[in-house]
Amino acid sequence: MILWNEKPALQERNSIVQGNPLGIWFPKVKQVLKEQNKISLFKQMRLKPQNFTLLEVVLALAIFMLVTSIAVMALTSTGRTLRKVTAADKRLEERQLIDRLVNRAFKNAVNFTWQDSNLQQQMIFSGKQNELLICYLHRIDPAKNSAIRFLKLFMDEDNLMAEYSATPILPWLNSPETATREVIATGISNLSFSYADIDQTSKQINIVGNWDNETTPYIPPGIQLELEWQDGTTDVWFRRTAGAGYGQQLGRRRYKQ
Repeated sequence: MILWNEKPALQERNSIVQGNPLGIWFPKVKQVLKEQNKISLFKQMRLKPQNFTLLEVVLALAIFMLVTSIAVMALTSTGRTLRKVTAADKRLEERQLIDRLVNRAFKNAVNFTWQDSNLQQQMIFSGKQNELLICYLHRIDPAKNSAIRFLKLFMDEDNLMAEYSATPILPWLNSPETATREVIATGISNLSFSYADIDQTSKQINIVGNWDNETTPYIPPGIQLELEWQDGTTDVWFRRTAGAGYGQQLGRRRYKQ
Protein backbone atom coordinates (compact mmCIF):
# COMPACT_ATOMS: atom_id res chain seq x y z
CA MET A 1 0.00 0.00 0.00
CA ILE A 2 1.40 3.40 -1.06
CA LEU A 3 0.78 6.38 1.10
CA TRP A 4 -0.17 9.74 -0.43
CA ASN A 5 2.94 11.54 0.74
CA GLU A 6 5.17 8.87 -0.76
CA LYS A 7 3.90 9.36 -4.32
CA PRO A 8 6.41 12.09 -5.36
CA ALA A 9 9.30 9.99 -4.17
CA LEU A 10 7.99 7.02 -6.12
CA GLN A 11 7.68 9.14 -9.27
CA GLU A 12 11.21 10.38 -8.88
CA ARG A 13 12.52 6.86 -8.49
CA ASN A 14 10.60 5.67 -11.54
CA SER A 15 12.04 8.51 -13.67
CA ILE A 16 15.55 7.54 -12.71
CA VAL A 17 14.87 3.96 -13.58
CA GLN A 18 13.48 4.95 -16.98
CA GLY A 19 16.73 6.77 -17.92
CA ASN A 20 15.63 10.36 -17.31
CA PRO A 21 17.80 11.55 -14.43
CA LEU A 22 16.42 15.14 -14.64
CA GLY A 23 12.92 13.95 -13.94
CA ILE A 24 10.62 16.67 -12.79
CA TRP A 25 13.50 19.23 -12.67
CA PHE A 26 13.95 19.27 -16.45
CA PRO A 27 11.53 22.19 -17.05
CA LYS A 28 13.32 24.23 -14.42
CA VAL A 29 16.72 23.52 -15.98
CA LYS A 30 15.35 24.38 -19.38
CA GLN A 31 14.08 27.72 -18.09
CA VAL A 32 17.46 28.49 -16.49
CA LEU A 33 19.29 27.70 -19.72
CA LYS A 34 16.91 29.89 -21.67
CA GLU A 35 17.59 32.84 -19.33
CA GLN A 36 21.35 32.26 -19.59
CA ASN A 37 21.06 32.30 -23.37
CA LYS A 38 19.19 35.60 -23.20
CA ILE A 39 21.88 37.13 -21.00
CA SER A 40 24.64 35.88 -23.32
CA LEU A 41 22.81 37.26 -26.36
CA PHE A 42 22.41 40.64 -24.62
CA LYS A 43 26.14 40.76 -23.86
CA GLN A 44 26.96 39.96 -27.47
CA MET A 45 24.67 42.75 -28.64
CA ARG A 46 26.45 45.19 -26.32
CA LEU A 47 29.89 44.14 -27.44
CA LYS A 48 29.08 43.96 -31.12
CA PRO A 49 29.44 47.38 -32.90
CA GLN A 50 26.21 48.69 -34.39
CA ASN A 51 26.29 50.31 -37.86
CA PHE A 52 24.19 53.40 -38.66
CA THR A 53 21.66 53.33 -41.37
CA LEU A 54 21.68 55.82 -44.25
CA LEU A 55 18.63 57.58 -42.86
CA GLU A 56 20.27 58.05 -39.48
CA VAL A 57 23.41 59.49 -41.09
CA VAL A 58 21.36 61.93 -43.20
CA LEU A 59 19.34 63.09 -40.19
CA ALA A 60 22.48 63.56 -38.09
CA LEU A 61 24.14 65.64 -40.84
CA ALA A 62 21.01 67.74 -41.29
CA ILE A 63 20.82 68.51 -37.56
CA PHE A 64 24.54 69.33 -37.45
CA MET A 65 24.28 71.69 -40.44
CA LEU A 66 21.24 73.40 -38.91
CA VAL A 67 22.99 73.99 -35.58
CA THR A 68 26.14 75.19 -37.37
CA SER A 69 24.16 77.63 -39.53
CA ILE A 70 22.42 79.10 -36.50
CA ALA A 71 25.74 79.50 -34.67
CA VAL A 72 27.39 81.16 -37.70
CA MET A 73 24.49 83.60 -38.16
CA ALA A 74 24.57 84.48 -34.47
CA LEU A 75 28.33 85.11 -34.54
CA THR A 76 28.06 87.17 -37.73
CA SER A 77 25.27 89.30 -36.30
CA THR A 78 27.22 89.82 -33.08
CA GLY A 79 30.34 90.86 -34.96
CA ARG A 80 28.38 93.28 -37.16
CA THR A 81 26.72 94.84 -34.14
CA LEU A 82 30.07 95.16 -32.36
CA ARG A 83 31.61 96.93 -35.34
CA LYS A 84 28.70 99.34 -35.55
CA VAL A 85 28.86 100.09 -31.84
CA THR A 86 32.64 100.63 -32.01
CA ALA A 87 32.32 102.98 -34.99
CA ALA A 88 29.50 104.92 -33.32
CA ASP A 89 31.51 105.21 -30.11
CA LYS A 90 34.54 106.49 -32.01
CA ARG A 91 32.42 109.01 -33.91
CA LEU A 92 30.83 110.20 -30.67
CA GLU A 93 34.26 110.73 -29.09
CA GLU A 94 35.38 112.76 -32.13
CA ARG A 95 32.24 114.92 -32.01
CA GLN A 96 32.71 115.53 -28.29
CA LEU A 97 36.34 116.54 -28.91
CA ILE A 98 35.29 118.98 -31.65
CA ASP A 99 32.59 120.38 -29.40
CA ARG A 100 35.08 121.04 -26.60
CA LEU A 101 37.53 122.61 -29.05
CA VAL A 102 34.87 124.90 -30.53
CA ASN A 103 33.63 125.96 -27.11
CA ARG A 104 37.12 126.73 -25.92
CA ALA A 105 38.49 128.44 -29.03
CA PHE A 106 35.51 130.15 -30.71
CA LYS A 107 33.87 131.46 -27.56
CA ASN A 108 37.15 132.90 -26.27
CA ALA A 109 38.42 134.31 -29.58
CA VAL A 110 39.85 137.83 -29.26
CA ASN A 111 41.55 140.41 -31.44
CA PHE A 112 45.32 140.23 -31.58
CA THR A 113 47.64 142.27 -33.79
CA TRP A 114 51.26 141.82 -34.80
CA GLN A 115 53.71 143.85 -36.83
CA ASP A 116 54.43 142.61 -40.32
CA SER A 117 57.66 143.10 -42.28
CA ASN A 118 56.60 146.67 -43.04
CA LEU A 119 56.13 147.41 -39.34
CA GLN A 120 52.37 147.65 -39.84
CA GLN A 121 49.97 146.21 -37.28
CA GLN A 122 48.12 143.28 -38.79
CA MET A 123 45.33 141.33 -37.17
CA ILE A 124 46.16 137.68 -36.63
CA PHE A 125 43.00 136.24 -38.05
CA SER A 126 42.42 134.38 -41.28
CA GLY A 127 38.89 133.32 -42.08
CA LYS A 128 38.71 131.25 -45.24
CA GLN A 129 36.08 128.78 -46.31
CA ASN A 130 38.39 125.81 -45.82
CA GLU A 131 40.77 127.19 -43.18
CA LEU A 132 40.60 129.17 -39.95
CA LEU A 133 43.30 130.93 -37.94
CA ILE A 134 42.28 132.58 -34.66
CA CYS A 135 43.70 133.76 -31.37
CA TYR A 136 41.84 132.88 -28.18
CA LEU A 137 42.24 133.21 -24.44
CA HIS A 138 43.51 130.12 -22.67
CA ARG A 139 44.05 129.34 -19.02
CA ILE A 140 47.66 129.39 -17.84
CA ASP A 141 48.77 125.78 -17.55
CA PRO A 142 51.61 125.37 -16.85
CA ALA A 143 52.65 128.75 -15.46
CA LYS A 144 55.45 129.29 -17.98
CA ASN A 145 52.94 129.47 -20.85
CA SER A 146 50.95 132.57 -21.65
CA ALA A 147 47.19 132.96 -21.48
CA ILE A 148 46.86 133.26 -25.26
CA ARG A 149 46.77 130.43 -27.78
CA PHE A 150 46.91 130.55 -31.55
CA LEU A 151 44.89 127.92 -33.38
CA LYS A 152 44.74 126.91 -37.03
CA LEU A 153 42.08 124.47 -38.27
CA PHE A 154 42.28 122.94 -41.73
CA MET A 155 41.68 119.70 -43.62
CA ASP A 156 44.43 117.31 -44.66
CA GLU A 157 43.15 114.48 -46.89
CA ASP A 158 40.20 113.12 -44.88
CA ASN A 159 41.41 114.42 -41.50
CA LEU A 160 40.47 117.52 -39.52
CA MET A 161 43.79 118.93 -38.36
CA ALA A 162 44.52 121.39 -35.57
CA GLU A 163 47.75 123.33 -35.32
CA TYR A 164 48.20 125.33 -32.15
CA SER A 165 51.00 127.30 -30.57
CA ALA A 166 51.71 129.61 -27.64
CA THR A 167 53.59 131.96 -29.99
CA PRO A 168 51.88 133.79 -32.88
CA ILE A 169 51.04 131.85 -36.03
CA LEU A 170 51.35 134.62 -38.62
CA PRO A 171 49.21 134.33 -41.76
CA TRP A 172 51.95 135.78 -43.97
CA LEU A 173 54.62 133.38 -42.67
CA ASN A 174 54.96 129.66 -42.21
CA SER A 175 53.92 128.10 -38.94
CA PRO A 176 56.56 128.31 -36.20
CA GLU A 177 58.58 125.24 -35.30
CA THR A 178 57.05 125.27 -31.84
CA ALA A 179 53.56 124.68 -33.26
CA THR A 180 51.96 121.35 -32.43
CA ARG A 181 49.89 119.49 -35.02
CA GLU A 182 47.14 117.08 -34.01
CA VAL A 183 44.47 115.00 -35.77
CA ILE A 184 41.05 115.96 -34.37
CA ALA A 185 38.79 113.72 -36.47
CA THR A 186 39.04 111.29 -39.39
CA GLY A 187 36.67 110.18 -42.14
CA ILE A 188 35.74 113.70 -43.30
CA SER A 189 34.68 114.40 -46.88
CA ASN A 190 34.22 118.18 -46.66
CA LEU A 191 35.13 121.04 -44.31
CA SER A 192 33.47 124.45 -44.47
CA PHE A 193 33.73 127.59 -42.35
CA SER A 194 31.19 130.42 -42.34
CA TYR A 195 31.38 133.80 -40.64
CA ALA A 196 28.57 135.97 -39.30
CA ASP A 197 28.59 139.74 -39.36
CA ILE A 198 26.01 142.44 -38.64
CA ASP A 199 25.11 144.76 -41.45
CA GLN A 200 25.26 148.32 -40.08
CA THR A 201 22.53 149.56 -42.40
CA SER A 202 19.88 146.86 -42.17
CA LYS A 203 21.02 145.53 -38.77
CA GLN A 204 20.71 142.03 -40.18
CA ILE A 205 23.14 139.16 -39.75
CA ASN A 206 25.02 138.25 -42.90
CA ILE A 207 26.78 134.93 -43.40
CA VAL A 208 29.88 134.95 -45.61
CA GLY A 209 32.22 132.19 -46.66
CA ASN A 210 35.44 134.25 -46.56
CA TRP A 211 36.31 136.99 -44.08
CA ASP A 212 38.02 140.05 -45.50
CA ASN A 213 40.39 141.64 -43.00
CA GLU A 214 40.73 144.76 -45.12
CA THR A 215 37.08 145.78 -45.10
CA THR A 216 36.29 144.28 -41.71
CA PRO A 217 39.37 144.74 -39.47
CA TYR A 218 37.90 142.78 -36.57
CA ILE A 219 37.09 139.17 -35.88
CA PRO A 220 33.58 138.03 -36.86
CA PRO A 221 30.91 138.04 -34.14
CA GLY A 222 30.09 134.42 -34.95
CA ILE A 223 31.95 131.49 -36.50
CA GLN A 224 30.35 128.37 -37.91
CA LEU A 225 32.08 125.05 -38.54
CA GLU A 226 30.38 122.52 -40.80
CA LEU A 227 31.70 119.00 -41.27
CA GLU A 228 30.42 116.48 -43.77
CA TRP A 229 31.42 112.93 -42.94
CA GLN A 230 32.12 110.14 -45.38
CA ASP A 231 29.04 108.25 -44.16
CA GLY A 232 26.84 111.09 -45.47
CA THR A 233 26.02 112.74 -42.13
CA THR A 234 26.63 116.44 -41.46
CA ASP A 235 27.37 118.27 -38.21
CA VAL A 236 27.34 122.03 -37.65
CA TRP A 237 28.81 124.06 -34.78
CA PHE A 238 28.11 127.79 -34.42
CA ARG A 239 29.55 129.89 -31.62
CA ARG A 240 29.53 133.54 -30.68
CA THR A 241 33.02 134.99 -30.32
CA ALA A 242 34.12 136.90 -27.22
CA GLY A 243 36.13 139.80 -28.62
CA ALA A 244 33.98 140.93 -31.55
CA GLY A 245 31.76 143.43 -29.73
CA TYR A 246 32.35 147.15 -29.58
CA GLY A 247 32.93 147.06 -25.82
CA GLN A 248 35.44 144.23 -26.00
CA GLN A 249 37.53 146.25 -28.43
CA LEU A 250 37.55 149.27 -26.09
CA GLY A 251 35.86 151.51 -28.64
CA ARG A 252 38.52 150.96 -31.28
CA ARG A 253 36.24 149.18 -33.71
CA ARG A 254 35.93 151.09 -36.97
CA TYR A 255 34.25 150.27 -40.24
CA LYS A 256 36.08 151.05 -43.43
CA GLN A 257 34.07 152.77 -46.15
